[in-house]
Amino acid sequence: MKTSDATKDLRVLGRLLVRELGVVDSASSPDDVSLSHCHILVELERSGTLSAKELAERLIVDKAAISRAVADLHGKGLIALQDDPLDKRRRPLALTPAGRKKATEIHRSADRRVSEALALLSSRERQAVATGLSLYVAALNRARVRTDGGAE
Repeated sequence: MKTSDATKDLRVLGRLLVRELGVVDSASSPDDVSLSHCHILVELERSGTLSAKELAERLIVDKAAISRAVADLHGKGLIALQDDPLDKRRRPLALTPAGRKKATEIHRSADRRVSEALALLSSRERQAVATGLSLYVAALNRARVRTDGGAE
C-alpha cells in the first residue's frame, strides 16, 4: 500500500507536536520524574486508585513497563501500594501526599505551556485544534482496536 501525502504530512506534524511538547527532551519533565512517570501520576490523581493492570490498559503500555515505573515511583515516595480488603492479590496504587504535590506541579507546568500556545490563536483556531485532535485521537484508537482485535 502506497503511503499518501496526508499520512506523511500528519506523521511529520505528529513528530513536531511531540517535540514541541518536550516528549523527546527528558529535561522538560519536572525534576526527577520521567514523562511516563508523569502520565502515571496524572492518571492516579484523576482516578484515585488503580491496579497496575488498570494503569497499563489506560496508558496503553505493557504491564512490565508499568511495573518498573511503579517500582521507581514507589521508591521515590510518590505512590503507595495499598491493600484491597476484598482481594488480597490486588494491590491498588494511590498517590502519596508527595505524589499529589508532584501531580500539581506537572499540571501547572503543562497548563502554562498549553495556555501560552492557545493564547496565540483565535477562538475559531482553538476550536479547530480541539476538534482536529479529538478526531485524530478517536481514529487512532479505532485503528488500534481494529488491529488488536479488542474492544474500545
